[in-house]
Amino acid sequence: MNSAKRYLWDHKQTKDDHVGKIAAKDDNFSLDLVVAYDKHQAIGYKGKLPWNIPEDLSHFKELTTGHVVIMGRKTFESIGRTLPDRINIVVSQSMWQSMYRHRSQDKREKETNKTINPKKNTSENEKDKDNQNRKIPGTVVKGNEALIIRCLEDLQELLRNEVFLGKKHFIIGGRSLYKWSIPFVHTMYITEIEGVYPADTYFPAFDQSLFTRTVTRKKEGNPPFAYVKYTRKENERNKKDRS
Repeated sequence: MNSAKRYLWDHKQTKDDHVGKIAAKDDNFSLDLVVAYDKHQAIGYKGKLPWNIPEDLSHFKELTTGHVVIMGRKTFESIGRTLPDRINIVVSQSMWQSMYRHRSQDKREKETNKTINPKKNTSENEKDKDNQNRKIPGTVVKGNEALIIRCLEDLQELLRNEVFLGKKHFIIGGRSLYKWSIPFVHTMYITEIEGVYPADTYFPAFDQSLFTRTVTRKKEGNPPFAYVKYTRKENERNKKDRS
C-alpha cells in the first residue's frame, strides 16, 4: 500500500497523541532515549551541542552501535551524515516528500529505459538490493542509506519490520521527538552535565517520579558529568497498558 495513503486520522486529537496511545499499548513497540543536557536541561545552541565532551560522544557511540537511531530533520542535518554501523531513521515530512518525488522520477526513467532497451538485464547485485529495500517501507536516501519516514505513525509500522528484530530503538533528538517519546519511552540514558551553557533548545520537562533514577558512572573533569539511567517504573508501565 502506498505510504502516503496508509492512514486515516481522528481529527479530535493530534497525530502525536494518537501515536502515543497506540505505542503505549503495543508490546512490540519499544523505545529508549539518549540525550545529554546541562543543569538547565539545555541540549543545543544554534544547531550544535553547546559543549565538547569527546568521552560522552564515545559513550553515545558505544550505546547505539548495532542498533537503530531515530531523529528529526534538524538533528540529521546538524550531524551532517548518517551514523555508521547503525540503522538511521529520519522523521521528516518535507524530506519524505522530496525523496518520494525523486523515487517516482527514477522509476519513470527506468521504465522508459526498459522500453528503449528491452534486452538489458538487471544485475544480481541490483536485484538483491531491490529485494532488500522492498522489505523496508519508507524511502531510502540514495548515497547515505538513511531511512526517511514522513510521520511518527509510520515509525511504529516500520519498527515492526523483521529488519529491526533484536535491535534497540533510540530516539536521539531533537526536542519534538523527545517530547513525543517521553510518555511511553522505557529507558532514558541521560548525560547530566554540571554547569550552565548558552542554549536555545531545551529537553522537555518530565515527571521524574515515574522513573527509577540510577547513576551508572560519574566523571570528574571540565566539565564534570554523570551517566544516568532513568527506567520507567513497572507500575507506571502497567498503568499505560490498562489506559
